[in-house]
Amino acid sequence: MSCNGVKDIEYIGIKETKLESIGLQKGVIKTVMRYYNPNKFGLDIKETNLEVYANDNFLGTAENAERYAVPKKDTFDFPIYVHFNPIKMLSLVASNAGTKKVSLHVKGTAKIGKQGVFVRVPIDVTEEVMLRK
Repeated sequence: MSCNGVKDIEYIGIKETKLESIGLQKGVIKTVMRYYNPNKFGLDIKETNLEVYANDNFLGTAENAERYAVPKKDTFDFPIYVHFNPIKMLSLVASNAGTKKVSLHVKGTAKIGKQGVFVRVPIDVTEEVMLRK
């Protein structure tokens, strides 16, 4: 993205991570990632294709096919929804007994651009988070 005077969006951190829903077949965790757009114009995030790991164990995927508007010269929150197998979550909870902190690793790509011109941008962040209900 840094060609033609376009600056890279800056990762700030994970704002929150919480359990949205859980059932016998599937569960959903919402993670809100915070970024800053240093550009003098807004951008769009067209789609994401992300893998999410908790304590180095594959948890699930987070895909977003909807277009998301990024404001110019401002911070913004980008929510992702991780779809996971509840059985895998049980082993994670068991290994983290006594603490709610989890090392969350999000990696993959996002299509970011403006006016029909989009490029795939890699995402690779790891952060310790508190998992809320």
